[in-house]
Amino acid sequence: PNAKDPSGKSLTDSKGNPIPVEAANKFKAGLDALAQHDKAKDWDEASCSATAQIFLDAAKEHEKPFAEAFYDAGLSYQRCKKSADAKAQFQKALDADPKFHPAKTQLLMMAFYEGGEKNIDQAITDMRQTAVVDAQYKNVEALVALAMLYMKRGNNVADNDGASDYQR
Repeated sequence: PNAKDPSGKSLTDSKGNPIPVEAANKFKAGLDALAQHDKAKDWDEASCSATAQIFLDAAKEHEKPFAEAFYDAGLSYQRCKKSADAKAQFQKALDADPKFHPAKTQLLMMAFYEGGEKNIDQAITDMRQTAVVDAQYKNVEALVALAMLYMKRGNNVADNDGASDYQR
């Protein structure tokens, strides 16, 4: 059977596939664990791995690739600076759904930081594509990342989005 929300509507993943009850239950348990550790500020290697595993177990229960579960597993790993594991899960989320812009946002920012924050113009171009074109202004995290990149660059060059990076 498929999971339903309180109104009785079937829960679906980012691609519109119905989520089985067992996958939804594990996914919710993962979200609860993520929130609990964030609140307690008690992340350590064991809690990161255990929380990520809950999401990966949810993904196994889903008949289709489950982008949201891979993404949240990546966030769990990221809490303990397990960048390689986080990156692998974000990529799996994108492989499951190439339009899953939260994972793309994470990967772009990780690449920017790992590259020594040197290629800011390309980072802005890529993040603008993600935040504005792909997400159509609906991904707050991507918009904040884009604003941060604009402020970091600090150009006074006008374009169709404003007179300067600070106005953008």
